Amino acid sequence: NRPQMVRTYQKVEIDVKQYVTGQNIVSSGSGEVCNAIEFYNGGTVTAFINDRPVPAGAAWSPPSHPGEMDITKYSLRFATGGTNLLYVSRKLYAN
Repeated sequence: NRPQMVRTYQKVEIDVKQYVTGQNIVSSGSGEVCNAIEFYNGGTVTAFINDRPVPAGAAWSPPSHPGEMDITKYSLRFATGGTNLLYVSRKLYAN
């Protein structure tokens, strides 16, 4: 006899926002629980996330694992000259 595997699923939803000015980005808050976050630079200048450079056309996401909650406050700033555009995608646990 093989043991029965029980699969449990966590409901998630994806939230995508655009940023064109430097500001603080909170991963979780106001009833939102963020498991994973990705930053994609769709502009023409380098974006800096907590001083980590994300060149134009590149993406960066910190490592995440199931069951974790990202509570990081990310600081966004842009290099000068060109177009500022950063897409932030968050995987949120759904209620």
